Amino acid sequence: DEDHLTGAARLLGLDPGSAQLSINRQTTSKVDGLMRLAGEVTRRYAAEAKAQRAHWEVEKISENLAATYEEICLLHEMTNHLRLSASDEQLGRMALERLMACLPTSGAALQFLPVANPSDVTYKARVQPELLTLGNCPVDNERFSELIAHLELNSGCGPFVANQDITGRNDWPYPEIKQLILVPLAETEKLFGWLALFNHVDDHEFGSIEASLLSSVGVILGIHCGNRDLYRLQDEFLASVVRAMTSAIDAKDPYTCGHSDRVARIAVRLAQQLNFSTEDLANIYMAGLLHDVGKIGIDDQVLRKHGKLTTEEFEHIKEHPDLGCKILANLRPLADVLPAVRHHHEQWDGRGYPAKLVGEEIPLIARIVAVADAYDAMVSDRPYRQGMQVEKVEEIFAKGAAQQWDKRVIDAYFATREEIREISRRERANLSLDVARWT
Repeated sequence: DEDHLTGAARLLGLDPGSAQLSINRQTTSKVDGLMRLAGEVTRRYAAEAKAQRAHWEVEKISENLAATYEEICLLHEMTNHLRLSASDEQLGRMALERLMACLPTSGAALQFLPVANPSDVTYKARVQPELLTLGNCPVDNERFSELIAHLELNSGCGPFVANQDITGRNDWPYPEIKQLILVPLAETEKLFGWLALFNHVDDHEFGSIEASLLSSVGVILGIHCGNRDLYRLQDEFLASVVRAMTSAIDAKDPYTCGHSDRVARIAVRLAQQLNFSTEDLANIYMAGLLHDVGKIGIDDQVLRKHGKLTTEEFEHIKEHPDLGCKILANLRPLADVLPAVRHHHEQWDGRGYPAKLVGEEIPLIARIVAVADAYDAMVSDRPYRQGMQVEKVEEIFAKGAAQQWDKRVIDAYFATREEIREISRRERANLSLDVARWT
């Protein structure tokens, strides 16, 4: 048709006559051949489109696998750090660093809530809200608390996600926050804090993937906080028991009031000089506090006697180490202090009591408490005598080294004697059993 010729000429850029000559020179293809060719071309295009979709899906899967791997690594690393020696703050900072590395967020924050009142604490505990931040965090501690109050969130709320549907409203009071995810740090119904992500790096919306990971991290942190607080409460209970026993000792013999605390602090200083670990220092301090607990079972008239003791009375006094062990025997957390309670009156040459142990047979903790006990006993005033001058005490120590006392411990005393004198002079109104708070 002439219309087809005109179209062909236009397509070829020729005049109709030249186009007709060109067409006349062509071999006419058969219809079935053209159909097969068209089918092959169509299948080729379809295969290329399918390959392109597959390539795109592989890339997406790879991205998801990489993100999932990062998330698994984060959760794995956090669970590996769920040990009681790691503080809430240490684990929290690690969590913020890993979240910033694997999620598209401009800033992250973690607010720990108080777990105790200042007046009720013996061991170290949070008494004020603490805020940890990383990246560009748009709020401070006070503003963070206001945000939680504004959103009326609680321990059972689950992940809270705010994107433009919330932050774009006229009544949103935090214009610096465009996107937000908040999750609670809770165990059962007890709330320990809040974990938050602020503002997507590409100004996109936060979704379920980010919220799910943040929720998992919040659960781990909540469990960790709960475990640490449970152990702190157990320590507080033990501290209450020890305080009660120490008060009973002081009430039994008011003239030696404060003796146990001074012995405990002196023993810790000697142990520090001997390179004891922090954990061992806590045991030594507890041993110093309780070394005379057996005197609760000693007759008042004998214990408070002003004059010289008879042989029978002295034998009665010598029962207090074994009595102390019997009193503490069923308190499993105090098992490590029993050797000091029972053997702090042993002597290096075997002439002590109750077991007449010799030299290295005497537990080291008992040898340390023995020197601390002897020092405070000698420098303190008693009903039957005035306290000795320090110079006289040191003369006795020098003569008694490797006879009555372990020479290593006596050497530790002489290396720290100025500090020990200060400890002996300084009374403390409140008894703290957390050695880390005052050493």
